[in-house]
Parts: sequence; structure tokens; C-alpha cells
Amino acid sequence: MENRRGLFQFILYKLKRIFRYGLQEIREVEQNPLFVEHKTHLLYRGALALMLLCIFFSLIPLSYGGYHTALTYFGLVLVFASAMVGVKSLNRPDLAAAFSAYISVIILGISFYTNPDPHKVGFDAFWLWILMIPFLVDYFAGLIMGAIASLSGFFLSVLIMWSPLRSHFTHYGDNILTYYPEVYLIVALWAWMIQYQIFGYQADSLRAERERHAQQEERIRGVEKQQEERIRSMEKQMAAYEENHSLVERYHHDLRHYTRVIKEYLEKGETERAISYLKEIDGNLDQVVHMTYCDNHLINSILSVFRMRLNRQSCTTKIIAAVPEDLKIKELDLTALLSNILEDACDALQKVEESKRLINVRIDYRDGKLRIQVENTCAVQTQFTEDGLPISTKEVRGGIGTKSVRDIAREYKGVAGFRQEGDRFITMVVIGC
Repeated sequence: MENRRGLFQFILYKLKRIFRYGLQEIREVEQNPLFVEHKTHLLYRGALALMLLCIFFSLIPLSYGGYHTALTYFGLVLVFASAMVGVKSLNRPDLAAAFSAYISVIILGISFYTNPDPHKVGFDAFWLWILMIPFLVDYFAGLIMGAIASLSGFFLSVLIMWSPLRSHFTHYGDNILTYYPEVYLIVALWAWMIQYQIFGYQADSLRAERERHAQQEERIRGVEKQQEERIRSMEKQMAAYEENHSLVERYHHDLRHYTRVIKEYLEKGETERAISYLKEIDGNLDQVVHMTYCDNHLINSILSVFRMRLNRQSCTTKIIAAVPEDLKIKELDLTALLSNILEDACDALQKVEESKRLINVRIDYRDGKLRIQVENTCAVQTQFTEDGLPISTKEVRGGIGTKSVRDIAREYKGVAGFRQEGDRFITMVVIGC
């Protein structure tokens, strides 16, 4: 009993694997514009070839007075001509193939029955040609319309062999008259199964193509998002740089006024007021940060902008940089790389108590490798994804910054790593440039 149940389950599993597509999915695949266009062109050319062939064959019997045969071929010429017009105007190869199958079978059946000398009709050859119908229409008409069109040959065989018309053809033998409709159904089922396997290949190919297209669109969206993030980051840094530059210009312009005020205080002996005024100026100048960390102008600008922001956060900052001016990396990528790292560090420092805010930045270039290490204090224990990216703790989680850092590193055949040691979060990037 258990063996029978196991065999039944195995057979059921195999059948589900074979017939894994429903009617709705079959129609969706068969109506795919790519497949419809291919079948339309192929059916048009095939109908044209058959039409020309029937025209040629209709001329031969005319030479010896075979008007019945010539008329049959001429009827088929009209069928194939109609199929060509229909498939081009409607763009429906399934309807054109089904129509051609039924009308052809009607013409052939009438010709077979009305033949003036039925004893000379090649019965076996005639019905072998009828057996080819399922293989042709299943491909062009599809699984559903093809199955309907294939019934045309079955209807003709039943009409002639299992009806009173059978008596008109008893000289052909009882075996073929009795079993042919059954044989036709078996052959039609076989043709349908073959077409179902072809359909499965087409469906799998279409599904794979859709998946590749979806993946490509996802990659494009990812690249576009990264580019937008890089542009926003660069615009933010440029705005901060412009702000810093404006402050420098303003204080440079006002410097003569400051010195004039201090001179008046000193001439009047108001030393305390002069010292207080100098402290006020010094406090305002703290807003302006522009230091030379290395020979690379872009890195200097980025570090200066973030140094100004870190000073506003009352953060203990240590920056060491040794990078030459010329690097084989796009400025947009370098800006996005360094800005994203420092942006995330600044965001993390905002959550740390002011007395514990600390950041160490080290950037150097040697042996064709740019190395960036940023270590900052953080207030929470960071969680990481399976691929090593930190999970954002922002209210609106995006995770774009660290992912962008890793993607840029990979683009330049490098690596990016993130880890936490106690209350210190460490970002390490090494890229070839």
C-alpha cells in the first residue's frame, strides 16, 4: 500500500513539474509581442510558399484534364492567400492558423469524397498529410487555439470513417477506417505535448529575460541613486565651502575696521576693552577653517569644511593627511567617498555626549593605494548586515552612504570595511588610484 502511495505521489509530482503552467500564463506568454511578431512573419512566409507550391501543382493536372485536382489546389491557394492577408491585417497568427486548418480540411474532405475515381485516391498518403496538421497548427496557433484547430482533422476522420459515409470507402479496409480517428487523437496529443515543451522553453526564456531586465533596471536605479547622492553630497560641501569662503572675504574686508577700533582702544589706554574685542574677533574667526593638510586641493577643501562643522559640534578633532595632488580617481567619486564617511561620522557624533566627542582622521597615499581611516566615538552599539554594512539608526533609514562608499571602493578594485570596538566606530577604505 505504501509503495502504491509513493508511486502515485511520484507520478503526481512529475505531472505537476511537466504541466506547471496554467491557462492564464500560457495566454500571457503566447501573446507576448516578441513571439507574436516571430510567428506572424514565419506564418506569412510559410503561407506564401505553400500558395506558390499549390499554384504550381494546380497547373500539372490541367495538362491532362485533371480539373478536380486542379480545383482542389486552387481552393488551397485561396486559403493560404486569405491566411497571408489575415495574419498581416490582424497580427493574430493563432486565428490565421486555426482558420487555415479548418478551411483546408473542409476543402480536402470535399475533394476526397467527390473524387470521380475514389479507388485511385491514395488513401494512406491522404490521411498521412492530415496527420501533419496538429504539428503545424500547434506551433503557429499556440496551445489553446492549436488544440482547437487540431480537432479539424479528427472531425473529418470521424465524419468519413465513423458515420454512414464509411460505406463509400469500405474497399480501403476495416483497420484504417476503424482505428484512424483514435490514432489521430494520439498523434494530436503527442504534437500538443511537444509544443507544450517548446512553450515551456519559451516561457522560461521570457521569464529569464524579464528577470534580467528587472535586475538591469534595479542596477540602473541603484546607479542613479548613487549619482544623485554623490551630487547632493558635493552640492552640500560646495555650499559649506562657499559659506566658509564668504566668511573669509567678509573678515578680510572688515580687518581694517577691526584694527582701527583696537588702535583707538589702545590710544585711549582702554586695554581691557581691546582684549575683550580681540577675543570677540577670535571667536568669530573660529567659524572660518581652512588648513593645509596635504598637497591635494580637493581633500583639503573637504577636510576644511568638515573641520568647521566638527568645531561647531565641540568635537576633539585630529586630522593627518599625506596625499599628493594627482590621483587617478574622479573628483566626483573622491568627494562622495570622503564626504559620505565624514557625514556619517558627524551624524554619529551628534548623539554622543559633548565631552566624549572625538574623531581621528588619517588619510595617506603610498604604493598606488589611497588609504582612509576614520575613527569616531558613537553612542549606540551598531548592528551589521550579513555583507558587513552597518544598519542605519536614523529615523529615515537609507543606508546609502556606507553602500556608496563600498561601491566606489569596489569600482576602483578596493575594499571598504566597517567595525565597532567598544564606543569607537572605525571605517577603513583602501582603493587603487
